[in-house]
Amino acid sequence: MDRKDKISEENGFGYMEELSAAYAKAFRKRLAGKTRVLSEEKRAAIAEMQSEISRAAGRIAILSADEEKKELARMIKESAEETLRLLESDEIAFTADPTRMPSLSALLSRATLLANRCLNLLVRHAEADERIALQILSELSALYAIAAIN
Repeated sequence: MDRKDKISEENGFGYMEELSAAYAKAFRKRLAGKTRVLSEEKRAAIAEMQSEISRAAGRIAILSADEEKKELARMIKESAEETLRLLESDEIAFTADPTRMPSLSALLSRATLLANRCLNLLVRHAEADERIALQILSELSALYAIAAIN
């Protein structure tokens, strides 16, 4: 028996050290088994919505005359694309249908609805990636700012 074990045993804390080591081992094992905390279905849904948000933000930037709105729209687009990267998604965020150009109000409403749906999916999943939630909150903040300017 080494000196550390003998001291722990004498102080009556040996069982606590063993318990602590067992908890640490179980926690490491639990973390190692989790490669993706969101189900594939939720990941795909969020990725699809983020792709649409990115396209809408690009359209908002095109339709907006104010530099402030353009900058906010670029922030939304960047957040959506970063979220897609965090999700390791293959969704294409960079293409838009040039034949369909909804109004600025419709684009803002749709993008806000989608961002809220994404956030709702993450919030309902207790082990969601915090970075993804922060990106979506950033999108919502910029969307609300554009709406306030309008």
